[in-house]
Amino acid sequence: MDLWLNKTVQLGSRLPARLARRVGDAAATEPLRLLRLCPAFRTTPLVSLPEHAEALNVASVHWKDESQRLGLKSFKALGGAYAVFALMEQRLVDRLGRSPNSDDWTGPILPELAADLTLAAATAGNHGLAVLAGARIIGARCVIFVHDKVPEERRARLIAAGAELRVCTGDYEDSLEVAKTTAAAHEMILIPDTADDVDDAVSGRVVQGYSVLSREIIDQLAAAGNKPPTHVFVQAGVGGLAASTAGVLTDYYGVERPTIIVVEPDRARAIITSLRAGHCMRTPESRSTRMDMLACYAPSALAYDVLRRLADGSMTISDAQAQEAVRSLGVARGTQPILTTTPSGAAGLAGLTALRSDPEACSALNLDSRSRIILIGSESGQSD
Repeated sequence: MDLWLNKTVQLGSRLPARLARRVGDAAATEPLRLLRLCPAFRTTPLVSLPEHAEALNVASVHWKDESQRLGLKSFKALGGAYAVFALMEQRLVDRLGRSPNSDDWTGPILPELAADLTLAAATAGNHGLAVLAGARIIGARCVIFVHDKVPEERRARLIAAGAELRVCTGDYEDSLEVAKTTAAAHEMILIPDTADDVDDAVSGRVVQGYSVLSREIIDQLAAAGNKPPTHVFVQAGVGGLAASTAGVLTDYYGVERPTIIVVEPDRARAIITSLRAGHCMRTPESRSTRMDMLACYAPSALAYDVLRRLADGSMTISDAQAQEAVRSLGVARGTQPILTTTPSGAAGLAGLTALRSDPEACSALNLDSRSRIILIGSESGQSD
């Protein structure tokens, strides 16, 4: 385990407006409005894990189960689909000269506007499926770029969902560069989940879509009469989910904000490397990891800018630790439900487990028997 502690986080500090509009408490308003156009939209469960809480000697553990989000089995559905809907809404506004109503979304203008629209995305699986889902609903063509380490099972699922698949040599960042070049040359609109520009509008909307997840957590805790969380362990690839989680919960809870710990694979440490360096940077080497949905080697500029302000700590875990977390969730324990996820989805639990065995780290992060923990089960472990 490698742990970095952020000594610059200031309790009660507010995000600049340009960041708050993407990851603040109010950021979920627009994504919710548009995502509800999808018949499959449902709030995902927040599950109590009492046996894990007892084993880890903390007050409570809650697991946000994204395994059935929008039928796509991943939180990524929130970001990619919202970005597509926001793009189409602007096209409707430009054509109609007004905000579209529900009839406009089902009328003849939508397929007309989508007929000449080709969307593109680079992905290891889940983001591509989200963009595809949005493209399918509006009737647009969609080209998906994957790197050659993406498993055949994930490629097959993309093709089955309707993707025109392009396979690139290298890693995720390499597939993204090919997607950028191809999109620019062939008049495609790229829907990326990361960007070098903090103010990139399209990738910003993807991250903004993730804010729905944290807004649901806040409402679910309150509805059940639970106290606010004291700690959140959130996994990171390029960092969009972590940034959104940190931003929404900090903005809502203010001085009672939870401690935010970002968890990454020790073989793909984009966030911790950049936070230590004080600027966005690509890790010097790219190694494969069983946490393949987190196998990113350079952070999103937006995510980095948020996390440098709000993340209290950043840590790495091994593949073995992540796989053990998956196993522990699948073991029958009293009344606690059996949960199925992947090593990527269980990374937050693996991080919590690793820290609880390190008294010095726990002391530094005020992690003790009174702590109330939020974890995000970011994807399902079940195949179609």
